Amino acid sequence: MIKHAITVGILLFLTVRVEGICGKVNLTEEAVNYASQRGSGVKYVSFGDSEPLKVTAGKMEFKDGCPRPEQPEYPRCRDLYWWYMNCSLLTPVNFSIKVTVRLTNTTNQTLELHLNNATSVQWNPDNIKNETYTNTGLTESHSESCNFTVQVTLQGNFSYEVQSHRGDYPLKDTVSVANLHSRASRLSRLGLYGLEYTIKGHYKHEVVCLKEKQEKKPRRSTSNGRSSKNKKKLS
Repeated sequence: MIKHAITVGILLFLTVRVEGICGKVNLTEEAVNYASQRGSGVKYVSFGDSEPLKVTAGKMEFKDGCPRPEQPEYPRCRDLYWWYMNCSLLTPVNFSIKVTVRLTNTTNQTLELHLNNATSVQWNPDNIKNETYTNTGLTESHSESCNFTVQVTLQGNFSYEVQSHRGDYPLKDTVSVANLHSRASRLSRLGLYGLEYTIKGHYKHEVVCLKEKQEKKPRRSTSNGRSSKNKKKLS
């Protein structure tokens, strides 16, 4: 279950576990598994020795569009944005994408989302405090959400060394990352020398609104008509 955590005025990149059917693919672990099938005692795996790994992320695509929350009443309302990745990717190389969101229903704001190893990203531009967000007596919210995908391509080689080889495999070798393709890891071969992975997730735009102020109640009085303002409050 995902817990909402409000962070003040910054993009927050979380690496908490998100429930889902995909999970996270660790490219280094995939390379270690590859080397282990060709020898025992893996001494090292490197993605930077020859033709360093290059990771490129495509545009964030939304399934069936992505509607905006209805009936926001600015400036009484504030925006919150969430991206949850239930199919995520960890590589030795950082990668990011640019996304554009609608802010206060008037302007477009472009953000850079760093997706490497991220399972959740949040943007809280209006500094909504956690105690305000979670207090249903003070706020009400409207939200819309949709699923998204980001296509990631990987090009380059990786090197490995094992202590003892199996069969005719060498102790040391440099091979293309395309060799890491696997249905289990959802790493698909792209041409002769590349890989492709699809990050899948859920986007949510929430508009949090302060409730209308209620009229102040009249001050209570004692039986003789005097104000009870100075009356001591008992614990």
